[in-house]
Amino acid sequence: FTQQQVGDALGLRYNSYFSQTTISRFEDLNLSVRNMNKLRPLIQQWIIDTERMFEDEQHQQQSCLNNGCGGAESNGEQVLTSGRRRRKRTTFGGELRSFLEEVFQANPRPSAGQISSLALKLNLDVEVVRVWFCNRRQREARLNLNSF
Repeated sequence: FTQQQVGDALGLRYNSYFSQTTISRFEDLNLSVRNMNKLRPLIQQWIIDTERMFEDEQHQQQSCLNNGCGGAESNGEQVLTSGRRRRKRTTFGGELRSFLEEVFQANPRPSAGQISSLALKLNLDVEVVRVWFCNRRQREARLNLNSF
């Protein structure tokens, strides 16, 4: 977990916001004794609960392996501790990347319909193609900014 994730998780659990800086200072022992004493039991309980959650999750995964059950992991997504689903990183092969680059050179801002038809043609999720174009435009802007 990142320091930000720990701070967010503690904030959700205890209805009190803890910044990344606070967690960093806690780790470095750079907080006042009063603040350390206030934060220590909260972090200890969070660690215990998180470890227990992971043990339960591993037990459940092992049970699924033995009994055969499907879930979010089976369709290329993983479940985060916050309950959100995060798609696994898509890797583009050379030909696919070249094709997308050609389309980008012709039209760096395709419409939603054009993105949908591209996704269908390339057998990719629409969101993956949309994000690729967003990222490619960002890279183009960064390259243009650095050329001055």
